[in-house]
Amino acid sequence: MGLIAALSALSVLANFDIAGMLLGRQDFPLLGLELILVALVIFRPLAPARPVVFGNRTLILTAFILVAVCWWGHRAVLFGFDHTRDEQMAVFDSIVFAHGRLVWPLPSAWQEHADALNVRFMLPVARPEAWISAYLPGNAMLRAVVGMFADPALTGPLLSVFALYAVWRCARLLWPDDREAASIAVLTLALSGQVVLTGMTAFAMPAHLAANLLWLWLFLKRRRATDLAALTVGLLATGLHQPLLHPMFVAPFFLLMLAEKQWARLALFTIGYCGIMAFWMVWPHLMIALVAGPHSVVASGTGYTDRLRDMLAGNYRAIPVMAANLLRFVTWQWLGFLPLLLAGFAVTRHDRMAQTLAGGMLLTVAVMTVILASQGYGFGYRYLHGLLGNAALLSGYGWRALVGERDRLRRFVWRAATLSLLVQLPAQMYLAHRQYGAYAGADARLAASGTDYVLIDQRHAPFLGDLALNRPDLSNRPIRLIASSFGDVERIARFVCTNHASVAVPHGGIYTDVHRLYRVDPGPMSALDQRSRAVFVAAGCRVTAL
Repeated sequence: MGLIAALSALSVLANFDIAGMLLGRQDFPLLGLELILVALVIFRPLAPARPVVFGNRTLILTAFILVAVCWWGHRAVLFGFDHTRDEQMAVFDSIVFAHGRLVWPLPSAWQEHADALNVRFMLPVARPEAWISAYLPGNAMLRAVVGMFADPALTGPLLSVFALYAVWRCARLLWPDDREAASIAVLTLALSGQVVLTGMTAFAMPAHLAANLLWLWLFLKRRRATDLAALTVGLLATGLHQPLLHPMFVAPFFLLMLAEKQWARLALFTIGYCGIMAFWMVWPHLMIALVAGPHSVVASGTGYTDRLRDMLAGNYRAIPVMAANLLRFVTWQWLGFLPLLLAGFAVTRHDRMAQTLAGGMLLTVAVMTVILASQGYGFGYRYLHGLLGNAALLSGYGWRALVGERDRLRRFVWRAATLSLLVQLPAQMYLAHRQYGAYAGADARLAASGTDYVLIDQRHAPFLGDLALNRPDLSNRPIRLIASSFGDVERIARFVCTNHASVAVPHGGIYTDVHRLYRVDPGPMSALDQRSRAVFVAAGCRVTAL
């Protein structure tokens, strides 16, 4: 309780960041509900005292349910909508890759006006001849591969259920004589709201979790062939999204090999990861060469070192934001998560593998606090998602440490699991449904405008820029333009209105659900809206006010 209270006190200072904005709307209500549920678990432990042991049938059934719930939830809970720019870029890139391309050519007429199309999180090239996101390609390529055989939205569910299987295999290697501790590790992932909700999205995080656990499974086998296979997995895992996340998971294992004097393994992994990091550090420069043309202007500082410098410069007031992230992380896990995790951390005093697993979590929190405390929007704390396997295994360590108390604690575990499944997880789904629904509704109204173009003014409501999403080939109608990116509104109006195109100029009222979500006043049509409308009318466009 002291830890929760400290995180809560610090996190309220993060009201300048989205993490602080979500506290009152999602995290504190969840925390209040969870405290009530914990009280019910403690004071009314009416549940079976049978061992928490999953048989093979239970594991298979759990896997099928997790895939089904995540796939169903993508549409039923999240409206089939990609809310954040991270999700959108994964889908955008997967469309490009599915067509056998590494970048998508941008029509010459649009190259000068690319900024208006929303190039946030894309390669920093002015007047590009092609476009692709600035993210590494692994996650999007996985979606493209799944899309060859099935709905691409199955990517997250399949990766999440593979992580469930991999954590079981890791636990059985660590504790071959303790099936109950392995079952606790599976339960920790299966009942995690962060795992279930993120599995419904296009985020790269399910891929990080699956890849890290596959790597660990191979590493624990301690054979030369599986070590080489782990390096292959490491190549993919490092290139999923951002090049830092997987190496932070792996780094403590180098210390483990050093402590155990596994010199040959240490040399192999050191050489392997030096090559892996070198390859992915070069990747953005290779993509820029494909995106830039003779008239393009490549922004200075396009490499990862330069990006890191920029992030450090802008990472102010990091401690309250990270406190809010960690509070959010805890509130989106199942009810038994924190006590079992803390019990697992206690084991680190005398167990090297527990130290290694905990080290990956602590290293990630420390590094992200320094370089990029803000996670944007996510369920739980996204940058710890790939380490949830570590947390699950630490929970297993915690259960093993409580071996003398298991008969008494099993009732609490079963009751906590039941309340997490029947009350906590539906509440988390409701909050996600409400968040995504506000933007999905606005997105649908923009799509139904029936116009050729729509102007999106980011000042109308929080995070509206993410509604300016266009397909790689610009086949979507209306094409969505970021109004604040117009350096010369008359010039772009002349370009857009050449053939008397129709243009929608929304005012705040179309974003009513977003205003209600963040409790902000939409206000009347702004002077910028009125000016944009007049300029486009004068240029020959047919303008509609939404």
